[in-house]
Amino acid sequence: ADVGQAIYPWVFDEGVRYEGKAAAELLISRQLTGLELLAKLGILVKVNSIMIPGVNDHHLPAVSKRVKELGATLHNVTPLIIAPGSQYEQDGRKAPRPKELHNLQELLGRGGMKVMRHCRQCRADAIGLLGQDRNQDFPLEAMEADPAINAEARALFQGELDVKIRERVQAKRARLLQENAPKIRVAVATRGGDKVNQHFGHATEFLVYDTDGAVVQLLGVRKIQAYCHGKADCNGDKAATLQEIISILSDCRILLCSGIGEGPRTSLNKIGVLPLVRKGGIQEAILESVKYSSYFENINISKG
Repeated sequence: ADVGQAIYPWVFDEGVRYEGKAAAELLISRQLTGLELLAKLGILVKVNSIMIPGVNDHHLPAVSKRVKELGATLHNVTPLIIAPGSQYEQDGRKAPRPKELHNLQELLGRGGMKVMRHCRQCRADAIGLLGQDRNQDFPLEAMEADPAINAEARALFQGELDVKIRERVQAKRARLLQENAPKIRVAVATRGGDKVNQHFGHATEFLVYDTDGAVVQLLGVRKIQAYCHGKADCNGDKAATLQEIISILSDCRILLCSGIGEGPRTSLNKIGVLPLVRKGGIQEAILESVKYSSYFENINISKG
């Protein structure tokens, strides 16, 4: 509640306004009760948290531990976005740097909670997949006000879902058999569409995958500050930005992008990250690049 009152100055409940610590205690109590009741009903619950440097960043590991105890299956931590004119802007608060967010996500993951790392900023009513907004396919006027429940269709769907779950379990067991196979970590610059289609200098995030050469697994998203903001801005002093990007990618062996300048290429090579210029489907590009990575490393060149 001490942290909560710095985030929520007041709460209305049944016409009564609560402020300060009392407001935070009421809100948190209701949230935790709701989480526990949902989990007991077998509903999968994802908890969203905003990382606010200097306010709750030090407290989020305790939050993650508590919600896991109450049955949450996934914890999604996203960075604070400063809204113009907001109290945080007036207070001089800053959004967390990509490296700070990444470090916090790693810390929460070590605590045993499954951490969501691929979140994108979207509306509360978003429908679709990452990089594929489908809101227009489901207009409000086309929705049934009181949809009838089709028990037969529901049973059929449940049966199909059970089959898919069994297949996933079997696939997971097969992957576990390959645990001892060496994994290669690959970062990908993409604008969406499940393709390698973004220049290194324009990327504001990288998708990070692990692969053993047969199976490709998405680990998450790593946010960065763009190295360039258009051609005119790529020749400025970008040393600090590049160093932060290098730090974030330091555990990767390969970087796939649609283009990269000589400076960043050289810097990445120095820390053992192999930049490869590729285009096309992400999974296919990863498997192909990993297959020939030893060759590329030996000649230390990349051609798109």
